[in-house]
Amino acid sequence: MQIDESRGPVVLDDRGESIRREAPGGGARAPLARGDRRAGPIPCAGVAALLNDHLHGGGTERVLSYLSRGFLESRENPLFVFDDSDPAFDYGGTVVGLGVAAPPYDGTFAELRALATACMRLRSAKRRYRVRVCISQKEGPNLVNVLSGGSRSVVTVHEHKSTGMKYRGTKRWLARNLIRAVYNRADRVVVVSREAAHDLSANFGVRPAKLSVIYNPCDADAIGVLAREPIEAGFDAWFDGPTIVTAGRLVTQKGQWHLIRALSRIRQTVPDVRLAILGTGDHLDYLQRLASESGQADRIRFLGYQENPFRFIGRSTLFVLPSLWEGFPACLQEAMACGVPVVSADCPSGPRELLAPRAPLGVACTAVTFAPYGVLVPPLDGRYKSADEPLARAEIELADATVRLLCDRALRERYRTRGLERVREFGIDRYVAQWRALLATL
Repeated sequence: MQIDESRGPVVLDDRGESIRREAPGGGARAPLARGDRRAGPIPCAGVAALLNDHLHGGGTERVLSYLSRGFLESRENPLFVFDDSDPAFDYGGTVVGLGVAAPPYDGTFAELRALATACMRLRSAKRRYRVRVCISQKEGPNLVNVLSGGSRSVVTVHEHKSTGMKYRGTKRWLARNLIRAVYNRADRVVVVSREAAHDLSANFGVRPAKLSVIYNPCDADAIGVLAREPIEAGFDAWFDGPTIVTAGRLVTQKGQWHLIRALSRIRQTVPDVRLAILGTGDHLDYLQRLASESGQADRIRFLGYQENPFRFIGRSTLFVLPSLWEGFPACLQEAMACGVPVVSADCPSGPRELLAPRAPLGVACTAVTFAPYGVLVPPLDGRYKSADEPLARAEIELADATVRLLCDRALRERYRTRGLERVREFGIDRYVAQWRALLATL
């Protein structure tokens, strides 16, 4: 099959026929395009494909960019996507839109209808592109990949599923059994951390023989270059003194309100400290209100979505991750690549495997822990709180660990050096080689 490389993304109907082609361009500059490395085509007969729900900015989409540019060498290799609008990064292969809405959905019926439509269109698209193996990212695309049939299926899991599952009661029971049934039909289930893989086996009944762990990649050299790019004049003064930064969607998972509350205790020792929050999301109003009610609005700046967040992270004193759950947090890797020491909640899963790789899994620290590559603090409780409620113990531990690093230049320098050493273990070439070796077994 010959694909015209000068033409833009393809959109398919239910029969796999093209209904729209867009002119190339219009997407944001890919933050990591300078670090693009390719390791050759996938070592399997027939066409390989990737599947995701959208191409907007996010940690999973950045990993998808790495993966697609790593081995979708030919334009004949499709990158299927529910909604192909507004790509945030560079992607390899040919982007093929399925013309299906991406989440969030307006209720369960709308979600089921979107997934059913995606199944029909993906089945047709796999036939059209003669796909031999399809690799999907995230829960919805994973279900669609396996249930559509027509190819070998590899599903990837980017979070600690038990903690991150949004459903409760009967819906949770149904979702758990659906994941067990569907994931055990996949040819392979790739998970981004050992603890998340154990969770799938122990709590969802996914057979251990199906599971493989491939950690998220990080292009430290490219990030280092981007971290040195200038920032706008209006931001210069903000980073002159001690500055804490955090990054991620403004949603429940990321727990930014715990850091805002802890800032009041941090300022008792470091009164001139500032907090920069990168990201957008549904919690913006709540976080801004909490900053105002705590009398700290002038010490907290919401920077929104930034095409190049690394130039802000690289100018900060510390990176703090107050997440309630993760998979294997790319933002921690990226902060370390910027040469910034990190403090993280010891949430399930990922931070412990990144910062304390030899520590036992399945247990969380109960006090501040100065791990080999960063600082871990006890998991946060995830309860929404007002500004006048007393700090919880974990919030106090978070504040005290942050103060210790802000006040100890030698300790920061030690973590800066060790963090850079650690993050280089997750290079793009190694990541693509691990995927190539896995696919060669299918």
